[in-house]
Amino acid sequence: DFDAGNIAPGETRPMQLVCQAKGAGTQKCAIVATGEGGLSANHAAQLEILTPKLDVAMSGPKLRYLDRHAVFVLKVANPGSAPASAVEVQELIPSGFKFHQANAGGQYQEATRLVTWNLGDLQPGQTRDIAVDLIPIEPGVHRLFAHAKAARGLKSQADAQTLVEGLPSLSIEVGHIDDPLEVGAETTYEIRLANTGTKAETNVEVVDR
Repeated sequence: DFDAGNIAPGETRPMQLVCQAKGAGTQKCAIVATGEGGLSANHAAQLEILTPKLDVAMSGPKLRYLDRHAVFVLKVANPGSAPASAVEVQELIPSGFKFHQANAGGQYQEATRLVTWNLGDLQPGQTRDIAVDLIPIEPGVHRLFAHAKAARGLKSQADAQTLVEGLPSLSIEVGHIDDPLEVGAETTYEIRLANTGTKAETNVEVVDR
């Protein structure tokens, strides 16, 4: 409410109402002026409030075997109506994975185990896909975490979980000691069986045919 006092004929009295935007979308400010004798006037101003948003989602393999490459993709989006500026994304690599490479200029710091991307500005409706290529080195369940931030306090985070298992791999070699061998003589064959994989194999059976 403003008390404008008396306004002379032909006089214009400027007033200022300062507001802070709390939400996006179309907003309307309606003003009503009243005076003695039942005088009244009204007017309205309408404006569109734009706001940036920041969303990040992570996808990756649910199951991976030791020493096999695993690629995790981060989808960074601005579903808002204004540009999101100074967008930065960081992904924490668990100790069960070894860093191999990152696209889109991602930089890895071994001391913190963080991969950092500086994406600059994201326009309204724009999406950027960034990825990191890792190699699992420890079996078990591992969780990766990522968070994105931008100017004006925008934040978003995501995570993904991967089960890492070993993979058995059997190899066999057969050799004989005596060569050549006369008819009726006995000989010995040497069988070498090895598991060259990363997981113990059980109930192994060798059959001579």
